[in-house]
Amino acid sequence: MAAAPDDRDALEAILGHPVDVVLPPTPECAAQVAVSRTQDPVRVRAAWVSEDGQVVARLGCPPGVPSPVRPIIASVCEVSAEGVTDRLLLGRAAPGVSVARAGTPDHDAVDVPVHAHGVIAGRLPPGPVPAAVDAIAPDGESIGRLMDSGITEMALVAGRIEGRLGATHGMAAGFGAGSTVAGLEVAQLEAGYDALLPAWLPDGFAMTTVRVE
Repeated sequence: MAAAPDDRDALEAILGHPVDVVLPPTPECAAQVAVSRTQDPVRVRAAWVSEDGQVVARLGCPPGVPSPVRPIIASVCEVSAEGVTDRLLLGRAAPGVSVARAGTPDHDAVDVPVHAHGVIAGRLPPGPVPAAVDAIAPDGESIGRLMDSGITEMALVAGRIEGRLGATHGMAAGFGAGSTVAGLEVAQLEAGYDALLPAWLPDGFAMTTVRVE
């Protein structure tokens, strides 16, 4: 459900920055959720804003860059604060992904939409972390899968944040167990950004194999 223009304008005025997605209140969550992106590094954040304009909770996901071979980065974010109990899937998707499909053992798969600028934002039912999140193309086919070990978990309870980063790829990229690739060009394609190489190597050392973690 898209927010009315005045909702978005009001939230942007309260928060002081642009808002990409607005999730409406629910019976369990009396607040609107304003989802936006930060820059350098790009990451997704959410703010829960009550009807009277108070920001009752904020969460910022770890940064990560989706790419054609790693089409989704995702975080499960839970909040329990003043009048707010909520659970979201937040993240970013590479071009060509229209839906993030979260599957859990206890529930049917939940389709979370990919909004403008590749922002993934939608609610999840209570339960365990999804066993996997599939990147679904417009034709309904899965073009990549993020396993549970790669999904970041975050919880904000009574003002305290806890959780874990997605395993194997720092900064919550979290897709697979890493691999040795043919060269720097391939590594940069997989990672989704240019590599920052060391300016100096010890005598007798040379760069040989390239590994993406």
